[in-house]
Amino acid sequence: MRPVYVFESPFQVKEKLAGDGFTPLMFLQSGCLVSTTAETSHARSPLPAGTYQLNTVRTDRYVLLTTQDGTTYVAKPKPGQRTIPLYGLEALLAAGFRRLE
Repeated sequence: MRPVYVFESPFQVKEKLAGDGFTPLMFLQSGCLVSTTAETSHARSPLPAGTYQLNTVRTDRYVLLTTQDGTTYVAKPKPGQRTIPLYGLEALLAAGFRRLE
C-alpha cells in the first residue's frame, strides 16, 4: 500500500510502483464509493456485502468506511451512538473489495 499525496501525480506514482516491481491493484481516494461482493470477516462485527463510502486507508492497513445510513467508526462512541469497527484491508480484499466507478 502506498498513499498518493495531494501534491503528487497518481500516474507518476503508478509508474514508480511498476518500476519497483509492484502491480497496483486499484487507486482509492477519500470519499469514493467502494463495494464488497461477500461478507467481510471481523471478530466482533462482520461487514455485510454492499456499497460503502471510503473515508481513509490507514498506513497500518485498516480501512475506515461509512455505511449507506451514515454510520462510521467512532473511537470513543457516546452512549447509544452507532458505530462500525475498522476493517483490515486484507479481509476486505478477500471479500471482493473494489472501487466503484
